Amino acid sequence: MKYFFLPDLLVIILSLIALAAIVIMINNIFQSKEWYSIVLSALGVLILLFFALRTPYCVKVTGDYIKVQSVIGSKRFEKTKIKIESITKKDLSDSYRVFGNGGFGGYVGRFRSPKLGNFKMMIVRQSDMIKITELGTGQVYIINYPKQLLPTSK
Repeated sequence: MKYFFLPDLLVIILSLIALAAIVIMINNIFQSKEWYSIVLSALGVLILLFFALRTPYCVKVTGDYIKVQSVIGSKRFEKTKIKIESITKKDLSDSYRVFGNGGFGGYVGRFRSPKLGNFKMMIVRQSDMIKITELGTGQVYIINYPKQLLPTSK
């Protein structure tokens, strides 16, 4: 079954600001006469659009796997090869972005925190989250997950 998540208010606000920046940069591409200004604006638009298209729009959960879907790419987790744990917004409090998007459309990319170490995050909402650890590699992922399917705390 597919599950969709409404973005946090902060994600919506940052997305509106980023969309305004895209409009300004596109306008600059057509109005500017300086080549470097055109190149920098085009690069900024491409980077912002890339991360917008990498933002997850739904999570598909079946008996065998969990799949985080975005317009460009997706990530599939086989349930037999992962460990699932509940996680809260507080667990992410000291996290910082290493590479990726920290608010425009969601939080996508590589992050680091003292508590979790290096991890990849693909969320639009800082609630209804789980921490997935791949059993073979130890790679940690934070994704949105339906509240009714969240593992219960011990």
